[in-house]
Amino acid sequence: MNCCTTKKQWDECSSMAPATDRSALGVQLNEEAPDFVREMILDLYPVDNDDFSDVINQKIMDMAFEMANLADGDRSSDDSPITQAAWDWCIAQDPENFADF
Repeated sequence: MNCCTTKKQWDECSSMAPATDRSALGVQLNEEAPDFVREMILDLYPVDNDDFSDVINQKIMDMAFEMANLADGDRSSDDSPITQAAWDWCIAQDPENFADF
């Protein structure tokens, strides 16, 4: 693992974690329209890039729907259990997966 790959992973996880929290809040606020929310998330985080970003973006989607009940728009994203769970998952990935970012 080199310094640049580690920094890329850190940067990507730093974006992914709050994105997951925001997406979960969107799911929660639009629970009557899950297909609409799914399309909105896919517009922001597509899964057709043919690289590891697809895995990350799919995880954003999955966690947003799985953890929507924990979303709290009044709480800072940094304090969110969703942000923490996304961070924990992302930072645990093999740093080499981030080499092409």
